Amino acid sequence: MPSAASIQLSLDGSPSAVAVAALASGAPVVIGVNPTEYHGPHLSLKNDALCAAGLAARFAARMGWPLVDAGDLDVGAEPAPGPGSVATSFEEVRSRVKSAVQAAHALGAQRVILSTFHGAPLHNAALDDAMASSPIPVLAPFHAVLEAALLASTASRRDFHGGRFETSIALALAPHSVSKDLASIPDCPSFQAAPALALASRVALRLGKARLAAELDFAAAGTGWMALKPCPGYTGQPRLATAAEGERHLAIILTLYEALARRVFDRGGAHPRAPLAWARYARVAGL
Repeated sequence: MPSAASIQLSLDGSPSAVAVAALASGAPVVIGVNPTEYHGPHLSLKNDALCAAGLAARFAARMGWPLVDAGDLDVGAEPAPGPGSVATSFEEVRSRVKSAVQAAHALGAQRVILSTFHGAPLHNAALDDAMASSPIPVLAPFHAVLEAALLASTASRRDFHGGRFETSIALALAPHSVSKDLASIPDCPSFQAAPALALASRVALRLGKARLAAELDFAAAGTGWMALKPCPGYTGQPRLATAAEGERHLAIILTLYEALARRVFDRGGAHPRAPLAWARYARVAGL
């Protein structure tokens, strides 16, 4: 079965013969889990779904799998505020994803990929819960991107939504969805990190808790940015984005995706939890 194949699978219908054969071969079912979300005037409200779908296609091709596409659930916890954003509760995201995974299993799926490009902590914590209750192996490869972002420099951690990084990815994967007036988009206004979380980050660092310090720093930045009135929907300098830069990022991302798939699918290793998993308790606003 060619790796470039794309097979549509309805989770509430009868699979085609081609889909049945693909599932029997062990090809994972790709379930999109992305919100309708404002990313500023230069990106589509469906940017996360577009980027996730483009990545899933490239990921399947890299791994030699047919792309068994179950569509997108169109849900996401903690979307950025702005015109057109549609928020879904943590509980609803968790429930919808659990049901989708169970439906895929009932149709014969042996493995599932949860395809997202939405980085909000509660959103990815909901994916963690769905994976924990799944009867079959489930991969959430974007966790690896979030982990890499967490370990990046403080400056890089400030470009977390709709900015140069995400816009470059969109230009590489879905150029038709990016505004032709990108060069005229002003830089995101400066903002202050949430003081309490920033202080907690410094304390954690002094105590030698580097990972916790980075997570708190990320949360402080996200909370401070979302406090902007009005929230611009993007960070950093999207006007500097290029498709070439997006391709460089994609090469790194796909390497991370493959490493995680080898670990979880091929070797039966444990799936890492999403960064900032404690956000479900603290209810820290999205990143």
